[in-house]
Amino acid sequence: APLEQPYHEKNAVGAALAMRERLAVLNSQRTRQGLTAIRSGIGIATGEAVAGQIGSLDRIQYTVIGDAVNVAARLETLTQEFPDYPILVNQATAESARENYSLKPLGPHLVKGRKEPVEVWAVLAKAKS
Repeated sequence: APLEQPYHEKNAVGAALAMRERLAVLNSQRTRQGLTAIRSGIGIATGEAVAGQIGSLDRIQYTVIGDAVNVAARLETLTQEFPDYPILVNQATAESARENYSLKPLGPHLVKGRKEPVEVWAVLAKAKS
């Protein structure tokens, strides 16, 4: 099972920003080579999930399941509607990360698999110290 991470929301947002920075460098290189830029969206959701190995004796796979996993996937898909905001998080992640990162509320959005709307926030940058 995964280890407890006391700052998992902040770490996840920081990792997402680092991924976007590296992607910008890669896309700069690709553009110079006449290649198409790679687009990437990231969804992060804080909540309950179950992690573990499932499968049979022939094939075992480590996976995570739960509402937070589904919401994160839906947020990633939602980035296609917000091309200026490639990192989207849910309310719980925003509440934990807002001290360290600049966030913009995008309001409630209905996502597949949920009856209630999800409060969506865009991650803009690391907060100024």
